[in-house]
Amino acid sequence: MQIFEEQWNKMAIKRYFATKDTTVTDAYKSDLTTQATGSNTGLSDVLEVFSIYGQVSSESVEKSRILLQFDATKIKADQTSKEIPANAKYYLKLFNAKHSERLGRNFELTVKPITAEWDEGEGLDLINYNHKDEANWIARKSDTVAQVVQASNMANLGANNYTNHYISLYDGTDTRYNFFFQTAAGNEASSGLASGTDVAVNLTALENNLAATVMVALQTVIHAHDSFTAAIADSILSVTNSTGGKATAPVISNGFGAATITRTVTGNDYTPWTTAGGDFEANAAKWSTQTLDKGTEDLEIDVTTVVSEWVAESRVNYGLAVMLSVVY
Repeated sequence: MQIFEEQWNKMAIKRYFATKDTTVTDAYKSDLTTQATGSNTGLSDVLEVFSIYGQVSSESVEKSRILLQFDATKIKADQTSKEIPANAKYYLKLFNAKHSERLGRNFELTVKPITAEWDEGEGLDLINYNHKDEANWIARKSDTVAQVVQASNMANLGANNYTNHYISLYDGTDTRYNFFFQTAAGNEASSGLASGTDVAVNLTALENNLAATVMVALQTVIHAHDSFTAAIADSILSVTNSTGGKATAPVISNGFGAATITRTVTGNDYTPWTTAGGDFEANAAKWSTQTLDKGTEDLEIDVTTVVSEWVAESRVNYGLAVMLSVVY
């Protein structure tokens, strides 16, 4: 990125180089079956932005985008020390790397602010896309995500009618735990369950079998388990896995009245983008666009608005993304 300022009737240039960059893509690999959505090229010496239409099917579209981040703290320090003026103009400049592939003509490149934190990754392979790491088309960071589920509408089933009812939860290693209700009618709830570890929720000593009372008993047992934490608020039981990792959706026994259990956060071995392909500023007024007539031109585009917001700390600096027009 270059910063331009007017000084003594000359154009002074100060350059800031990206602190991290990578390419994310959903392009098909050479087998034209597998997409490279998990590939990373954070250590590659080039970056790629493209769109391939109709290679796999008559309407297939493969996309590639560039992610970049710069040190806004350094820019702010240079402004404070008056090394650059407060009204400096900021331009993102990327140089075209010559290659043998066919280039399009008369197309637009759009630069958008990124709105979520991401990792550069250590991949290199831009040919076969065999290096997996984050960030990529699906994931933005390598941090795991702990699953969160919520249970509500616990039924007032009456004495002994909780027998054979259960809630199954999966931890960060995708191990199943069947929290079943033990009643005066006997311990029969574990029969017919899928494989997993059965954990009893003893209801025999409760004053009543009202939904709220049973929910507290369930919360107490789940929270005492090493794999989960549990809390109740507004008659909703929320359970969070103690560790992140891919986890199957929870299961509740059939016939459990109106009781429901839903997954509000999906456990994962990585932190996904909210939208596949990256999370970007939705306000088009914050975007910058440049038309490339021949396709071989360098990108030199004014990003003053966004960089000024970084420096003023009115926008979190997650970097910039370069993509082919507003739909790619």
